[in-house]
Amino acid sequence: RNDGFIGAGETTNGNLTIGFNSRWNATASGNTYLGVNVGGTTTFSNNTGVGRNALSVNTGSSNTAVGSSALASNTSGIENVAVGLLAMGFTTTGFENTAVGRSAAQNLLTGNYNVAVGIYALEGVTSGAAVGNVAVGYQALKNINGASHNTAIGSNALVTVSSGALNTAFGRQSGVSLTTGSENTLIGAHAGQTLTTASGNVMLGYEAGYYETGSNILFIDNINRSSEANARLRALLYGNFASLPENQRLTVNAPIRSHNFTATEGSAISALDGDMIYVTSTNGTFTAVGFWGYENGAWVKL
Repeated sequence: RNDGFIGAGETTNGNLTIGFNSRWNATASGNTYLGVNVGGTTTFSNNTGVGRNALSVNTGSSNTAVGSSALASNTSGIENVAVGLLAMGFTTTGFENTAVGRSAAQNLLTGNYNVAVGIYALEGVTSGAAVGNVAVGYQALKNINGASHNTAIGSNALVTVSSGALNTAFGRQSGVSLTTGSENTLIGAHAGQTLTTASGNVMLGYEAGYYETGSNILFIDNINRSSEANARLRALLYGNFASLPENQRLTVNAPIRSHNFTATEGSAISALDGDMIYVTSTNGTFTAVGFWGYENGAWVKL
């Protein structure tokens, strides 16, 4: 009903409304509203609102809001799904977003194609049109503010990112201090813990790159190394990315043991400069057993 009284009604267009001041428009179809002050007087269709103030000013279509004040400010946004207290509570014109959890994407105003699952996930988008972010976990991407195409999975993953883009973080508190950095890939609990404005890093493993602050760094490790300098010397793999191969560096902090080849097998390899093998027999190419490296188009005994 639309007269301020508790009531229930169904129209020939398939609308159902139950609750104090829950509303529908006779020209709309397929809307279901349950609760106090649910649903706008829109002529648009196929909306579902359950809970106090859910979709209370809605003028969009095909939205689903379940929870008190879920999608409460939505005007022309369409095809959004919000489940939980204040989920997407201040969204106005965003479309095709999904938010599940208390205050999930609460302040997402105009963003599109975002997914937030978890309490306070993607909560803090207060300006700009955030697009294509995925946040799964308690406070994942909580403070994002207009940034786009970030993926954070894990409690507090990328929690402080504000304007950084194209970051990927998997694991509890991975990238927890990152603010404006972009294009980082952080996999493992606490990976990239100290990064703030850095970009282009790849860190794999528990606490990999924990103390690192620079950009375009590779870490593969699973131990807290006590300092940035110590980690560079002791991580299993540490490296630097660059646009030109000759400017890249890779440090392997472990003995390298190559697969064993016979001399005949070694001669059949399509080798490139920098290749290294261990041969177990001799022939015209490999005149001694041991490690050989390929340099300037020829095998050289190491």
